[in-house]
Amino acid sequence: MTRGAVLLMCVWLGGCDVALPIPAEFDAAFAHGLVCMPSNATTGADEVIPVRFDFCLYRCLTLDGEQRLRSAWACSGPVCELTLLATTHVLRVDSESDCDGRDIEDPAASECSDVSVEILMSPPRDDEGEFQTGDFTVRIPYLTLDDAKAVLKRVDAGEPVGPAVQEVIGVQRHANRQFTINIDPANASVASTAELGDEDCHAIPLP
Repeated sequence: MTRGAVLLMCVWLGGCDVALPIPAEFDAAFAHGLVCMPSNATTGADEVIPVRFDFCLYRCLTLDGEQRLRSAWACSGPVCELTLLATTHVLRVDSESDCDGRDIEDPAASECSDVSVEILMSPPRDDEGEFQTGDFTVRIPYLTLDDAKAVLKRVDAGEPVGPAVQEVIGVQRHANRQFTINIDPANASVASTAELGDEDCHAIPLP
């Protein structure tokens, strides 16, 4: 349950002075934390671009199954963008006590554990299948629980990620939820985010 859904429930309940129930399971998208990927990435048929998402998982939740990274590359003339949408299925941990839905998205440090998820993605190609190069603005969209459900339903039905995200949440250009990378075959290959430095990691706050 993300902040938008929590705020909506607060309206229904007449305020958030009571704990909110946590669903038994749900799909969620990365909300905030650290995103690491090569600032200078290479390209080619045998190359990958590693991406790592670091976040704090509320003690009342556990990740279930594979974490997925859905990406959308788009270029209009010399301006190129990359939308990254990291999603996972989440289960409620029933053995935990005093769980509160208000704490899911932004739990206190004492109420969560640090989680790192690394996913390898292929370099971008254009409509003709040619590898794309140049500077890309990487955007990390913010989705509420309902947004994530709507987007994933459309993507799983075969719709491209970019249009699905844009039609559900509109165009998001939060300045603090974006950064720039360069893709060029002359750049060194990076096989894992373990090879990255601090300059390759970006703090992504809540909007």
